[in-house]
Amino acid sequence: RSRYWLPLRSGAGDLAGAGLGRLSHPMLSAAVRVGDRDEWVFTGRVSQDAQPWTTDHAVFGMVIVPGAAL
Repeated sequence: RSRYWLPLRSGAGDLAGAGLGRLSHPMLSAAVRVGDRDEWVFTGRVSQDAQPWTTDHAVFGMVIVPGAAL
């Protein structure tokens, strides 16, 4: 088997290089406008390192993010 996933790196990459704008939000990290419309796509990453409160939401050892967070 061959692994096709990119290796994980710590820290955030250059979002501007990917056409994304930075956000100052605790869970969302970037945004990009959809064409010339007033619509946006937001992206972010949830991890136990960045959001330690997620460890309080473990069910059978697996962290389940509550719907209110999404």
